[in-house]
Amino acid sequence: MKKPTRRNAFNFLRSYFDVYNEIPDPLDKLSFIDAIINKQFLNEDPEDLNFIPNLSYESQRHQIEKSVKGWLRANKTEVMSDPIPNPPLDPMSDIGYDPNSHPSLDPKEEEEEEEEKEEVKEKVQGKVKSRRTRVVDNDYNKFIEPNDCIQNLLDKKLTM
Repeated sequence: MKKPTRRNAFNFLRSYFDVYNEIPDPLDKLSFIDAIINKQFLNEDPEDLNFIPNLSYESQRHQIEKSVKGWLRANKTEVMSDPIPNPPLDPMSDIGYDPNSHPSLDPKEEEEEEEEKEEVKEKVQGKVKSRRTRVVDNDYNKFIEPNDCIQNLLDKKLTM
C-alpha cells in the first residue's frame, strides 16, 4: 500500500546506521528503521515499540525530529497536507509580486529622490566634520577638536 506524502527523501545519518548495527534481533532492526521512515515521511511518532527498538529510536530522536522540523520549515507545508499558499501576485506584473521592488518612478521623481539623498548625505558629512570630542582629564573637562586631543596627549607624554 502506497502511503501519501509530500516528502521525497531524507538524509540517513551514519549514527542511525551505527545504532542499527548494534541491534541484535532482525525484527527489532526492522522496527527501528520503520520508526525512522514513518517519522521522516509521514511525521508519525512510533508506537508500541519493543524495548530495544524504542531505546534505539530515543537515542536518535533529537536528530530525527530536527530533520523533520527543518523540512517542514523549508517547505512551508505539512508532510501530508497542501502547501501554504504563496503571497498574492501583483496583477499588473508579468512575473508576479516582488516585495523588494517598487513601481518605477518618472524621471522627475527619480531626480528629486536623488537630490534628497544628496542633501541627507551632505548633512551627515557636515555633522561628522563639526563633531567635537569631549575629553575628561583629572584636571579639567572641556571640548576640543580631535586633532587637538591627539596633540594634548602627545604633549603630556613628552612632559612626563
